Amino acid sequence: MSSPNDLRIHYQAVFDLRPHDNERDCASDVVRLVRSWVKAKESAKDHEMDTLGRGWLSGHCDWQCKGSTVEVRSEPGRLEPGKPEFWALRYDEVCGEERHRRWRTDVALTRLDEVVRVAVRVSHYLTPEFIGEEPERPTATSPKVVKTILQDRRWRASAGTQELKVAPTAIRVGHLPTLVDGLADTERTVPIIVVSALRQTNEEPLSPTDLAWHAAGAASVFTLPADEDVIQEANYYLPREYRCFNGLVRVFMPGVDLSSGSDWRRHRFFTPDYISQSGPSAVLGMIYRGLARRPMATQRQCVLDVDDVAMRHMDHERGRLRQLLEGAADSDDLQAQKEWAEFLLEENARATSQASARASELDEVRRHLDDRDTELLTEMQAHDDDNSEYEYRLRFSDERLRRLEGELANTQAAVAVLAKLDTFPGDLVAVLRLVQDLYPSSVVVLDDAFSSADGWPFDVDRAWRVLRSMAVYLPRLHFEETGVDIEKEFESATGFKLAMTETKLTKEDKRAAAQRQRVLDGNTIDITPHVKVGSSKPNMLRVHYYAEHEHKRIVIGHCGDHLDTAGTRRRK
Repeated sequence: MSSPNDLRIHYQAVFDLRPHDNERDCASDVVRLVRSWVKAKESAKDHEMDTLGRGWLSGHCDWQCKGSTVEVRSEPGRLEPGKPEFWALRYDEVCGEERHRRWRTDVALTRLDEVVRVAVRVSHYLTPEFIGEEPERPTATSPKVVKTILQDRRWRASAGTQELKVAPTAIRVGHLPTLVDGLADTERTVPIIVVSALRQTNEEPLSPTDLAWHAAGAASVFTLPADEDVIQEANYYLPREYRCFNGLVRVFMPGVDLSSGSDWRRHRFFTPDYISQSGPSAVLGMIYRGLARRPMATQRQCVLDVDDVAMRHMDHERGRLRQLLEGAADSDDLQAQKEWAEFLLEENARATSQASARASELDEVRRHLDDRDTELLTEMQAHDDDNSEYEYRLRFSDERLRRLEGELANTQAAVAVLAKLDTFPGDLVAVLRLVQDLYPSSVVVLDDAFSSADGWPFDVDRAWRVLRSMAVYLPRLHFEETGVDIEKEFESATGFKLAMTETKLTKEDKRAAAQRQRVLDGNTIDITPHVKVGSSKPNMLRVHYYAEHEHKRIVIGHCGDHLDTAGTRRRK
């Protein structure tokens, strides 16, 4: 079957299947899955199915009905007598949405020593007679047959060393070393895509579930939660240029060089602002198209389609005829057979040479297109990098201006407050009011905090130092700096301890969790983070707060006694 001139790659992937049971014929199982997939599609079109399923396992099937064609080819090999070493399907069908578009699916199997290598390529083209405005190109996503193969529990699917799944893998504490090893592994042949959650909402800027499902076989998807412990671990193992957090989505190409100061440029990232402006669907489409452009990672001994199987058959025939010639006696009764074999060998060599020449021409065209694509992609990425740098500088300047304006407002408010201050506050409630008055743009004190502070016998001078430290340092650590250890930085700057979370038991205690909830502008907030001083009354103080990113404010929700924990509940 000749290749159309308008063939456009929609999806492609190469992966290995390692059966859990070494005695199982994994390749035949995959052939049956592929056959069931094709038959289900054709059955839905009410096509004649009587002969469609014949000859698949033996490796020879030619079927045609209305607008659909199926071609199956195989070639025996050295591994298992009686079983094909190479098998391939080419399935052409009319597009259900655009009648002038046709879809082509190539599935090829190669039996290797311990695995079966699967190559899948989906492409589409417009029929030669079509003239007019071209229809919109469909979104490049993985076909159902790939997901069916990957989900089958009879084997483990991998691309090089990277396991393949149809769902995202969540990164937890302790997982980072394995992830980093996978990023740097030179045997990995598919991209790893990390989708990080926004710190403010702990939600991803786009759907990692959709991404993993539609990119199945061509990439592995991981999710990074907005968990301080996980982020700290990621900051420890990943150099700054390779980090991914707070809503960033990053595509790590194979062979990440973490020691390089420039390799990070290969690994495209999308900021949450860019995703919000462009739309999650548009960004997902960019990723899918980028995956489809990647060359199929395979080896010379593996086949990619029915054309490759035909080439293997020609190689096999050439070898057989050569052996026949070498073993033939130079006698009259064998002379005709010898001449016939020589003739076939010459014809085979001529056809092979012609096919190789055409393949070389096609490869040259593809290389030219790939080079041009690479040039355009490099130019686009350069522009994107420049734009990202300009956007970053602009955002940095805007944030710096807002910070200076906030500092000016705080200074003006402080001057006005201090001008009216006759005596230093005499209790904890008065200290809270003073801090809120001195830092109106960065500190909010809730009524619950005033209530908890009322009557609490803590030294007011020390309370002033604690609350002022929170007003000065916490806005910068939460809203201006990224990837920092807030607990460590705060204690280093102030000498006061800060805890961003509670123990697992306390988190699971409903009553304790309820004590750490407040209401701000009609919304429920979590005031788990807290500064802690001392351990027993009257030298103990706990100040719980919420970092409000929208207005860049520290919201104090409790100031006084220790809130209940799972441990204190048990002791009571």
